Amino acid sequence: METLQVNRKKIEKLSTVLNNSRIKIFEYLVDEDTLVVYNNKFHIEKTIAGYMDYIDNKSKIHPEDREKIKQIYKEAKEATVEIREFGEDGDIKHSVLEFTKIVNEDGKLTLIGSTRDITEQRKQEKKLKERARKDSLTGLYNQVYGKKCINKYLNRKKPFDSCGMIVLDVDCFKLVNDNYGHLFGDKVLARLAMLLKEVFRDNDSILMRAGGDEFVIFVKDILNIELVRKNVELMQKIRDLQFGKTGCTITCSAGCCYLPENVSGYTYDQLFENADIALYKAKERGKNCYVYCDSLQHFSSMIAEQEKQEEMLEARYFQNDIVATAFEIFEKTNNFEVAIHLLLKVIGVRLELDRITIVQTDIKAREIYSDYQWNREGIPKVLETVRHFDKEDFLTVFNDFDENGVLVLQHDHMQRYSESATKILIQGEAKTIVSVAMYCEGRYTGAITYAVCKEKRSWSNEMLKQLSEVTKIISAHFAKNQVMNHVYQGAITRMEHDTLTGLISFGRFHEEVERIILANKTSDYMMIYMDFENFKYFNYKYGYTLGDQVLKDFCSFIIGKTEEKHNLYFTRVVSDQFLMFRTASHEKDEYQAIIEETEKINEEFMLRQKEKFPKSNVVLRTGIYYVTPECRSTSYAIDAANYVRQKVKGGEKGSVRFYDDEMQKQRELENEIVNDMKEAMEQKQFKVYFQPKYSIKSHEIIGAEALVRWERDNGTVLSPNAFIPVYENNGKIIELDFYVFETVVEFIAENLKAGREQVPISINASSLHASDPQTINTYINILKKYSVDPTMVEIELTETAVVSEYESVRKLFDSFQLHGIKTAMDDFGSGYSSLNMLKDVNVDVLKIDMKFLKMDENTMDKGMGILEAVTRMANIMGLRMIAEGVETEDQINYLLNMGCIYGQGYFFYKPLPVEEIKVLLNDENNVDYRGIQARKIEHVRFKDLFQSELASDSILNNILGPIAIYDVYCDNVELLQVNDKYCLLVGQDPVDLAENVQVMEAIHPDDRKKMQNIFQRSFQRLAEGAEGTVRRRREDGQYIWINIKAFFLREQDGHKMFYGAVRDVSEEMNQFQKLMIYQNKGN
Repeated sequence: METLQVNRKKIEKLSTVLNNSRIKIFEYLVDEDTLVVYNNKFHIEKTIAGYMDYIDNKSKIHPEDREKIKQIYKEAKEATVEIREFGEDGDIKHSVLEFTKIVNEDGKLTLIGSTRDITEQRKQEKKLKERARKDSLTGLYNQVYGKKCINKYLNRKKPFDSCGMIVLDVDCFKLVNDNYGHLFGDKVLARLAMLLKEVFRDNDSILMRAGGDEFVIFVKDILNIELVRKNVELMQKIRDLQFGKTGCTITCSAGCCYLPENVSGYTYDQLFENADIALYKAKERGKNCYVYCDSLQHFSSMIAEQEKQEEMLEARYFQNDIVATAFEIFEKTNNFEVAIHLLLKVIGVRLELDRITIVQTDIKAREIYSDYQWNREGIPKVLETVRHFDKEDFLTVFNDFDENGVLVLQHDHMQRYSESATKILIQGEAKTIVSVAMYCEGRYTGAITYAVCKEKRSWSNEMLKQLSEVTKIISAHFAKNQVMNHVYQGAITRMEHDTLTGLISFGRFHEEVERIILANKTSDYMMIYMDFENFKYFNYKYGYTLGDQVLKDFCSFIIGKTEEKHNLYFTRVVSDQFLMFRTASHEKDEYQAIIEETEKINEEFMLRQKEKFPKSNVVLRTGIYYVTPECRSTSYAIDAANYVRQKVKGGEKGSVRFYDDEMQKQRELENEIVNDMKEAMEQKQFKVYFQPKYSIKSHEIIGAEALVRWERDNGTVLSPNAFIPVYENNGKIIELDFYVFETVVEFIAENLKAGREQVPISINASSLHASDPQTINTYINILKKYSVDPTMVEIELTETAVVSEYESVRKLFDSFQLHGIKTAMDDFGSGYSSLNMLKDVNVDVLKIDMKFLKMDENTMDKGMGILEAVTRMANIMGLRMIAEGVETEDQINYLLNMGCIYGQGYFFYKPLPVEEIKVLLNDENNVDYRGIQARKIEHVRFKDLFQSELASDSILNNILGPIAIYDVYCDNVELLQVNDKYCLLVGQDPVDLAENVQVMEAIHPDDRKKMQNIFQRSFQRLAEGAEGTVRRRREDGQYIWINIKAFFLREQDGHKMFYGAVRDVSEEMNQFQKLMIYQNKGN
């Protein structure tokens, strides 16, 4: 390389600037993989060929930064990056590299770069950060940062970790200040801080000055005995401290608490409170000592009752959900042994399980064992002896529990676990295991495993949540029973109050309310069940300490809003669920007033939380049961209030629902639906009906959808809306889906065997199938059983598919298509999940619902717009499409006008029984056996995209980027239409833009002629358009560089319309200007 030919004086000035700024210049020849470094006089200092290998093998760049710097060189991209390098003395240096891309005269690509040493800057920043974290006098962490560090550790504490906290206070420190002065007192504190560093230098510890003469020592990963030794050593060394010739000596008092292995859920504040209580006791004992608090938990237990009860599975245990049943069994069964055996049997029978095992875990001994187990007849027992486990295996399983403490294991998908772990987890012929963790006061105590041995099973999220709730209830009673068995003989009182909120315990609540209900003959009461919707997400975001504070605030708020003082009972059931029993404020038939009164209270509390936590979404749900003198059971009242609470759909406001007669009938019906399913399938009470699909143009049947009805033995007929949601919740929908599918395939086979042609038939499938990899095999085996071609059936995804199941649903649909089974997306466009699912899920047919047109006058246009947008999207993508729910001739005409030629609904045919559909399909003149055909793609004119009635937000925003339609007349340029991306680019919302349509006012004065020229050239070059770059002022007053590519659209009354594609090129222009400045300096 030749020396750059520049003016000598300019070189000397520039050299001085580069030296003072600690900047070096280099260039990288991309094609030659060569780096050329220049000195400050622009002479070549060194040339490094094969620079990529040099970076890996010889450079002093920090290993963690090498890949990102290599990526910039490989891609030859303009960028600014910070890297670390090793200096001659081994110290880390920090540098900022800036790259500009140019193309040489010979067409070769070169990166021009500069590197600036910012090591001193980073050191200063580090010092400032340390100052903000440290106490200026002692050099220890200040209270704010020390507390933050401790909480961070506690939040991430693993089961095998232990830690301790010491709160240290100088005895009579006021006398030291009074006798020797405050300056000397500061020296005493500084010397004490040095001693703390010395004593705990070999430990992973956090040392902080809590304030005044109080210090906190938090030691990680320390054994209990070692913490005691450290306390003894510290107290002795403090007594030995000397302070020159003053003769001054000091003593300290300390409170210590220890958090052992397998205990979690504590915060800094909770540990500090325990240690502070111990410190207070040390002061009471005469100071100059420490008090050790090794018990952070306060257990209360119930007196053991020996009364026995005959174990019978009464019918009432099958009427309520399993959570309510668990409450009832523990409440009404005096003996724990009887209660737990009864409950396990009820759960096993109701959920058709084969084995339930309460697995107790001793983490220190690394042992698991079981004292309680239920087995179906013929199913082997497990854990009859103590089993040992490895620490690594335990941590793998422990980390796999989800936010509800649930882990689902399938016997043929255990690759994640070691062989030894698999032998422990999958025992006794188990095919599917649901393992739910048990905790007591934040301590992991084991798990309950719910096993299916005869076949694999898929579980719905709703059922897994119920198992999680049941396990919490069992865990709480299990812990009480264990404590009771370890308490010394004597009077034992049970827990009377909730340790978090101070409310009465649930057991006490139940007793007091039962007393009132049994004695009540005149008054009306209300049982109110409240909870927070998805409160776990609040805990994840803000931490359990703030979550607990919200629960405390809620209790205080509700109590403050309740004027009733007598016959008022308030308790926390579990977690974030609360119960209140109070006299009724209105008559039962005034339930709307009760709802409005409760909603008002809920909304006020939620508003307060929104002010405290703006990014949170605290939503209350409330169920109310009106307790009349006829109600004879507390459990029934609680179950009713809980049932109606679960029916609440969370929304923007506090949702409240009232348990009325309709709710009672619905509850009874749901119980019948759950309990009668098996018998109904055996007796073939589920009947398949067929609703024809119709060609609006040819007036021919082109297919049918299979719909199920339940014709009960009492003569009533249930529609799918009555039983499908219930089976979705308990997971039984899978059995029903296969039942319907096999019925349809059998119907097709009979028709083909009789020599009748057959149209394709679609069958609905739940998204729960997506979680079972054997689903596709079941479908294919049914088709093979009846020798039916897969192309004769079509699987529709139901509305219940959720966003979290995208990936599994996509794989399932891929499997269907791989085996020749067509797929359809039902209710497409009606919800967020469906629209997003389209990009991931491979479908053949889109089904749109005509409910978009069943709107009032204000929303009709919006509904029509959605349908038109969906139709055009389907046509563009070559997807087949059909409208369902067609009921009127106006809808027919509308569908034809927008290009949809297939329909399904009562306007054509209602769902027909088997015999009627056979007759209909047998008429060849009325049937097109080809099914739904994809519409041919028509030529779309570019300008059609910009007619407001055609363009959709999705097309304008996501495909085209920022765009605008301009009206140019004389010297004026006005905005006619923009999309959201344009608004985002210029920093204005559509309202602001509507008030500032004159574009030229926002264009930099020096660029206005250039802006006019863009449109003039575009008008002259209709096909190619024209483009240019100008500066435009954003709403915040800052100018950005925008590139406009303009195309002429049409002219009317002297006004010319232009389409403009706009792009922010500020960064590119800034880089260009830097390069120009650099070149000008060189010249």
